[in-house]
Amino acid sequence: MTTFPAHLILSKQTKTLLTPAQKTFNRLKTKIKALQKKQEEVTRELDESLQFYYARIVPEEDVLRSVLAERAKIAYRVYKTSKAFSKKDLKILRELILEDVNVVCTMNMPCSIPNEIKKIFEELNEVNYEELYSKELANVKNKMEKKLKDLGVEIDLAQDNKNQSQEEIVRNLSRLLGKAFEDQEALHRETQTTNKQREKEEKKRAFEETQKKSLNSIYKQLVRVLHPDLEQDSEQKIWKEELIRKLTSAYAKNDLYALLAIEMEWVKRSTGQVQTQTNEQFEIYNAILKDQIKTQQANIDMLLLHPKYIPIQRFYNHHFDGMVSLKSQYDLLKNDVLEYQKQVTYLQTQEAVEFLKSAIKDRQARPPKIDFFWDGF
Repeated sequence: MTTFPAHLILSKQTKTLLTPAQKTFNRLKTKIKALQKKQEEVTRELDESLQFYYARIVPEEDVLRSVLAERAKIAYRVYKTSKAFSKKDLKILRELILEDVNVVCTMNMPCSIPNEIKKIFEELNEVNYEELYSKELANVKNKMEKKLKDLGVEIDLAQDNKNQSQEEIVRNLSRLLGKAFEDQEALHRETQTTNKQREKEEKKRAFEETQKKSLNSIYKQLVRVLHPDLEQDSEQKIWKEELIRKLTSAYAKNDLYALLAIEMEWVKRSTGQVQTQTNEQFEIYNAILKDQIKTQQANIDMLLLHPKYIPIQRFYNHHFDGMVSLKSQYDLLKNDVLEYQKQVTYLQTQEAVEFLKSAIKDRQARPPKIDFFWDGF
């Protein structure tokens, strides 16, 4: 566990002697440690969620695609051959079949959609699937390009998407759109910068320079006392070589937290007198630590958006809340698959027509969902 030098740690004996800046320092370093732990926990949970997705959800979704395709094919055969349905019933049955067909098409890459499903799609929609798919995809891209152009952002979305499912295409296009909006907002903020804001930025740069000088000072002091070439004891020399490597890495990253942790490690094995930090130095330390806290919190918030986790992003609304949501979605998926499998088995009996009539009756109580996947984009 990372700790701080004795003179930088709040204790019961020194509590009343600490300045406000020193108290703030102790509070900030505690928060950084908590954020570091949180980042590790969130990363671990994300990795576990990704493993769970590939191990449990992907296979179950494969079964779902297969079951829905089978249910659609059987229902379609009944739709085409049975004389037991009225025109109104046939219209509703067509909607039910198209719901399954659209889901199967959405979940598969175009080249992976079973030919029989494509034929059902084309028969019930009276349109060629490939042509409609290309047309709808082009419309989506055109709409997105127009939205961006209206905002003054030029972006070319033309690319080959034949090896992607509709879900993957929409997610990729949405990410491009989101990034374009972010770039546009950044440009807007830049053009709207006032003289007062520029003055604040100048002060910030000046303060950052002061921070850098403070880091330089700490670094140089530690290099002098930790230089392994000046150490005669072989064990101490190995230890100092390791500390110097850590020190160099921390300095390269401008990481005050790590520098002070190295100082603490030195103090623990040193008998020398530790220099008391001035209040001005603590103010500088606190400013650096506050920046580090903001960066660390932003990193945690952005973990879910890492390309590595694209497969599970659709299960979360831009906020990762752990495995609970994913497992809940898996349970729902598994229950749906079990129910659909029972229905397919029932549709293979002589009671198929009665089953479909019951489904039609239930359907009348809810709105249709036969719009093609891109509708509303």
